[in-house]
Amino acid sequence: MFRDDLLKGKRILVTGGGTGLGKVMTEQYLRLGAELYICGRRQSVLDETAGELTDKHGGRVNTRTLDIRNAQAVDEVLDGIFAEGPLDGLVNNAAGNFVSPTKDLSPRGFDAIASIVFHGTFYVTHAVGRRWIEQGHRGSVISITTTWVRNGSAFVVPSAMSKSGIDAMTKSLATEWGRYGIRLNCIAPGPFPTKGAWERLNPGSKAAEKQASMEQSNPWGRYGEMPELANLATFLMADGCDYLTGETIAIDGAQGLATGGNFYSQLIDVTDDEWDEMREEIRKANERDKAARNGNPPIQQFCALLATVCLLPALATAAGGGAFSWKAVEAIPSPAGPDSGQPHLAAAPDGTVVLSWLAPAGDGHALRYSRLDGESWSEPVEIARGDDWFVNWADFPSVVPVTDTVWAAHWLAKSADSTYAYDVMLMVSDDAGESWSEPFRPHTDGTPTEHGFVTLFPWQDAVGVVWLDGRNMTGSHGDHGGGGMTLRSALVSPEGELLDGQLVDGLVCDCCQTDAVVTEDGPLVVYRNRTEDEIRDIQAVRADGDGWSEPMSVHDDGWKIAGCPVNGPAISTDGRQIDVAWYTAADEPAVRFARSHDGGETYSEPLHVDLAPRPTWGRVDVVTLEDGSSVVSYVDHTAPGRGHVMLREITAAGELAPDASFLSGDEPARQVGFPQIARDDNDLIVAWTSAEGENSHRVRTIRVTPNR
Repeated sequence: MFRDDLLKGKRILVTGGGTGLGKVMTEQYLRLGAELYICGRRQSVLDETAGELTDKHGGRVNTRTLDIRNAQAVDEVLDGIFAEGPLDGLVNNAAGNFVSPTKDLSPRGFDAIASIVFHGTFYVTHAVGRRWIEQGHRGSVISITTTWVRNGSAFVVPSAMSKSGIDAMTKSLATEWGRYGIRLNCIAPGPFPTKGAWERLNPGSKAAEKQASMEQSNPWGRYGEMPELANLATFLMADGCDYLTGETIAIDGAQGLATGGNFYSQLIDVTDDEWDEMREEIRKANERDKAARNGNPPIQQFCALLATVCLLPALATAAGGGAFSWKAVEAIPSPAGPDSGQPHLAAAPDGTVVLSWLAPAGDGHALRYSRLDGESWSEPVEIARGDDWFVNWADFPSVVPVTDTVWAAHWLAKSADSTYAYDVMLMVSDDAGESWSEPFRPHTDGTPTEHGFVTLFPWQDAVGVVWLDGRNMTGSHGDHGGGGMTLRSALVSPEGELLDGQLVDGLVCDCCQTDAVVTEDGPLVVYRNRTEDEIRDIQAVRADGDGWSEPMSVHDDGWKIAGCPVNGPAISTDGRQIDVAWYTAADEPAVRFARSHDGGETYSEPLHVDLAPRPTWGRVDVVTLEDGSSVVSYVDHTAPGRGHVMLREITAAGELAPDASFLSGDEPARQVGFPQIARDDNDLIVAWTSAEGENSHRVRTIRVTPNR
């Protein structure tokens, strides 16, 4: 019907392009020569579709993980796409729907549909159209609606309202944006069966009967066929009919004219018992979808997912074939955009989890954060940006709710031209992040040396800060001729006043992360120490009155190493119990774990957490759960420069779970950085930086539910 190169040179974005109608249109456009971008919330689905279609047709299908409900995420993804060149077309296909009596519909159920269909479609259209106008580029927008926009539909009111809004947007922008050469049209499909939609719109034991009735009531006596829809979408996307704009074109075999094309006649006589049955079928369909992307696939499927670098496979035991340690793992659409990185997780005293990260901003970077609000992240908030920041894969900024009202944030800024001359910059908030102080330094030495690897914590009704301080070092990084790295602390008032500064330890490892918890006896800080003989083991210090205690050894590994391994410890607590995890290569590369039941005075003999002889990169984090068990995250070593994010549980009795669990595909190990864990009630929230295509990356977040 169309010549093979009809769309050659066009770059087209299809939202929800990994499945259903979106996949059908993506394939047609690819076959006709276009370069495609497809987006959705499940990276594994996008990757599978892209691989399948390019294997079949050649060409290029780019994937972008995107929750279109998040306006800032939409904007950031479009920034990345347009940086590679302007789009020529947009297909608004992402949607959601289910049947329900409107009287039984909850506000959350309404928002679930409206946030995707109504808000999300506008966010994407606006982000693309604005860029076209700014760049003087012509373009075509196709939005998938439904014949219900003409007459409404009972039992799918959120969708009917949202799709009608898209119809109105299309007509409105066709007139407003016509002068810029931007066309907008809608396709209103009738019944084109796709598995996902059909399970939610025709559930229950009478599904087959209802579907047969729909088919028989159509003047053409059949359902729509996918090539017909793809051909209409091609006609509207191709050049040659620019004067066609602002229209909604039904492709339904005239069913809308014959029957109204909606659900009234099918569902008006459904009984309450039948509605209950249909709700159960919808729930099962949702569970099947959730299991397909987050469940426990056989080990063969898991290995296949790893081979295609699926970013969020189900958790699988690394030994293979054993029982899984986790009840569920579910992706939380990340609020961070393309090329984001250096994530940090913190939990407020009330349990609220806060994610912070660095995002590209012009010629510099921005520090942003989001709160976890139930099952999703809040809209990102930017608190600082600059073009003079020191950005490093291992020394990451943070936003920490120190109390329910007092928050603190830090990043690193260059202080001189030398590579490793940078300062710690702090801001504090006394209204839970709504407003912030001016930036200031917790150190006053003024030397052009290293200051970093910061930990923020509550201390004496103020903000405690510890960091590595290189004021005694001279020359280039690693030249300790004039002295070594120190560990120092400061106390900062909620108003941002520097109250106190102290030396904690006069010689420590140069570039290993610090960590701290607040125990019943006060703050406890862990770090990697350094002796004159170059032994670099993990030690702890406790705030002791107005100063700090003498360092206490967590364990004498006896690791002698002449340089810094860039591998600091992590600490967690739930009362008197203290859990510490760390990396050492004293005998062999190993992740170790020790527990204290006396507030950090003494520690158990360490457990070997990683799966030796399988090597590990270390880069640990640890959390203590309500029942006294603990979970350690680390990065294993799969190949030079690559690894998986891993989890392993330690029971309350101090026993290792039989196996560790994969949490990611095979990733560039340095890019992964230091995965972060935080508790959300008794679930785990995990964040790390993940590859996204060949030249991009993004912060990923997931929820892991322990098998309790």
